[in-house]
Amino acid sequence: MRPSSVDQSQFQVLGECYVQGLNDGEAILGNLPSHRRVIRYDENSDTWSDALVDDRTGDVLTLHPALRQMEEGWRIHNQGKLDGTQRYFNSNTGEISDLHPNLSVDALRKRGVELRSFDLI
Repeated sequence: MRPSSVDQSQFQVLGECYVQGLNDGEAILGNLPSHRRVIRYDENSDTWSDALVDDRTGDVLTLHPALRQMEEGWRIHNQGKLDGTQRYFNSNTGEISDLHPNLSVDALRKRGVELRSFDLI
């Protein structure tokens, strides 16, 4: 991305890029503990998917540790989702969301993540 020469609140997308250490959500979720690593392949089911292996115990997590504990009232709710993606339900408000509740703007700000809004042109 490059700042617009006309308006500094706008950015022009130049193309994709690779940034070492930011491919697994670290910029928003924080670094993984040193004993955890990301894997992409599950030999048992012969399928590709992201997971985290604990090198000390061999345990496998399918969610980043920052996503495992949801705020009060939220739970996984897949009713009506046939494509295997997650949906979340808040029993306090009745809200249903495709976005993990820990990734909402309010939840990220509450965790101290600095967010900025800008326009892509």
